[in-house]
Amino acid sequence: MHVQSKRRWLTLTVLSMLLVTGCSQDSTKPPDQPTGYPEATTIDQLLHNLTNTYEELNHEEYEKLLDEGFTFVFDPRDVGPDRPWRFLTWGKGVDVRSFERMFGGEPAIDGKVLNSGDFEFQAGEPEISPLNSNWRMITLTTVDIAFHTTEQQSGDQWVLQTPGGYEARLHLVQREREEGTAVWKIIMWEDRPPAYALITPETQETSLGRMKMLWLHPDDESADYPAPTTISQLLQNFGLAHEEMNYDEYERLLDSEFTFVFDPRDVGPGTGWPDSTWGIVEDLRSATYVLGKQQNLDGQIIDGI
Repeated sequence: MHVQSKRRWLTLTVLSMLLVTGCSQDSTKPPDQPTGYPEATTIDQLLHNLTNTYEELNHEEYEKLLDEGFTFVFDPRDVGPDRPWRFLTWGKGVDVRSFERMFGGEPAIDGKVLNSGDFEFQAGEPEISPLNSNWRMITLTTVDIAFHTTEQQSGDQWVLQTPGGYEARLHLVQREREEGTAVWKIIMWEDRPPAYALITPETQETSLGRMKMLWLHPDDESADYPAPTTISQLLQNFGLAHEEMNYDEYERLLDSEFTFVFDPRDVGPGTGWPDSTWGIVEDLRSATYVLGKQQNLDGQIIDGI
C-alpha cells in the first residue's frame, strides 16, 4: 500500500532537482525538467497524473487518461428517477463534459463554481480485474477528494468532500501507441462511497458521482454510450445506435467473429443473398447504407429507424 498525493511527488521532484544541481555545477546546460504529465507507461505514473488533474483542475489531461471505452459506475444510491442521473453508468463523453464544466469554471446546476481541488488516496497493488483478465484493477482506499467552491449569488464558500472510508476501484487497460510504446488507460471507475451526510453548513460530504452530477446539462443523458459491461447495457446501446443512426457505435458492439443468421425464407435464388449467414464485413457494409444514410441499390436513403 502506498499513499498517492501530489505533495509526495513534488517533494521527490525538489529533492531530485537539488541532487542534479549539486552534481552538475560545471555544466552550463540546465538539467531537463520533468513535465507535469509524463506518458503513463506505468500504473504509478497514471495515478500520479490522475492526482495532478484533480489538483490542477486540468480537464484536458484528465481526458487523456480515459480509454475510449471508459465507464463510470455509480453507487446505486446515487441514481434513480429522482436523481440528476437515472442510470447506473455513464461513458467517456458525459464524464469528460462534466469535468470540462467543473474544471473550466462553469457554474454547477446549484450555482457553485469550483475554485480548487485536493485529491489523496492509498492505492493497493495491481491485480487481475475480475471483469476482464486483460485488465488490471487498483483499489483506492481512504480516498479524500475535496472541491472548494463558491456560490455565485451569495458568495458563500462550500467544500464538497468525500467522507471517511471512501473507496474506488479503477480498472486499467494497456493500449499500444503507434510508435510501439504502451500506455495505461482507465477503462472503468467504480464509485464505492460509504454512508454520508451533511455535517456543517459549509461542508457537504458526498460521493464523487454526485459531485459530477452537479455539472450535468439536461441534454447529456441521451448523448453517450457506456461500455456494455452487462447484457442490459449492450442492448441499450444497440437500440440507441439504431435510433440515432450511429454507425460508429453500432460497429463497436460487434465481435470480429460476428455472424448474422437469416430467416431461411429471406435467402436463396432471387432474394439478393444466396447464403444463410454473413459475417462482420458484409454486415458493416450493409450498415453503412442503413445507418450511414447512403443511397442503397434501390436509390433510397433511410432517414430514421
